[in-house]
Amino acid sequence: MSAPTVLHITNGDGAANIIQQTGIAGDVLPWRDPMHHGPFPDGYDRPALSRIRLAYLAGDADCDQLIEQNRLNDINQLTLDRLNDFAHRDALLASSEYEDIVLWFEHDLLDQLQLLQILDYFATNQYQCSLSLICINAFPDIDSFRGLGQLNPEQMATLWPSRKAVTQSQLTMATTIWSAFLNSNPTALLSAIQNQNNDLPFLNFAMRRYCQEFPWTLDGLSRTERQLVTLIRDGVDQPHQLFLQNMSAEEWLYIGDSRTFSQLKLLCEERQAVITCDGSATFCHPYEQKMELDEFIQQRFQLTDLGMQVLDGKVSLAGTRQYNAWLGGVHLNRGQSLWFWNDATGMFEDDVR
Repeated sequence: MSAPTVLHITNGDGAANIIQQTGIAGDVLPWRDPMHHGPFPDGYDRPALSRIRLAYLAGDADCDQLIEQNRLNDINQLTLDRLNDFAHRDALLASSEYEDIVLWFEHDLLDQLQLLQILDYFATNQYQCSLSLICINAFPDIDSFRGLGQLNPEQMATLWPSRKAVTQSQLTMATTIWSAFLNSNPTALLSAIQNQNNDLPFLNFAMRRYCQEFPWTLDGLSRTERQLVTLIRDGVDQPHQLFLQNMSAEEWLYIGDSRTFSQLKLLCEERQAVITCDGSATFCHPYEQKMELDEFIQQRFQLTDLGMQVLDGKVSLAGTRQYNAWLGGVHLNRGQSLWFWNDATGMFEDDVR
């Protein structure tokens, strides 16, 4: 039996499993990296970036220090399965055994970032295969289209004839914006998307949503944080309901439950906490530790007095909050130059006090 000559690449296992069930020949590679949060520092090759991402996703507390000191070989809290998964992913991408590579993606931020990284690889590396793209933001008879994972195998198969060859212009655009995404100055990203044409039609909206995940000049909260805190003020206090209703607040969905729960946990634990869980800073979720479902869903969130003052516009955390987070190539860290998003002007400002 001859080896498959087609490689399908898509976001995550849900869409990958559906592609496998379509009957379309080929291997399927799920891109398992939620790239809208965590470090992507500039100046590293793909294997080094993979190690950085693995350390971050594994919760390595020393990840920042290892990046700053360029000691990536000391990253040791990675599971073998995840390390092998990323190594396998990178090896398949660089493989010369495929005659055709087909990229299956959708319009949201998570997919668009993954698409950028993949297109940048092909733009900066020689390849002999045919490279084509399927990328949609709607599907017939689905009123609220969220993504490829909604489709059944028969519906997914109808997309196959719509694939189009990736153009040089698309590759060039992807490389420009990917480079800006890695930049430690986010104004580079804003400049790159302002100069974008229609080669990648969903990218501009997705990347502007990404900019809104920086803390805002308004109050020091990101858009997601403000949405969650507002929902709690309005009486939505159960973890999974917060996840679902936060998704409903998005024009194009991208954030998963694990990331949502991590955001809630951070908001509880910060020195200037705007929410609490059952009156304390302790919020537990099943992605972090083993726990019974009843124990998880019985937890309830409340606003702190500070949280109410922030939402009322009486207090801003922008000048006092102890930030320590990565967004692409930008390390938000109090003590260094900080970047804030001004949603009224659609611009970044630095070091808001």
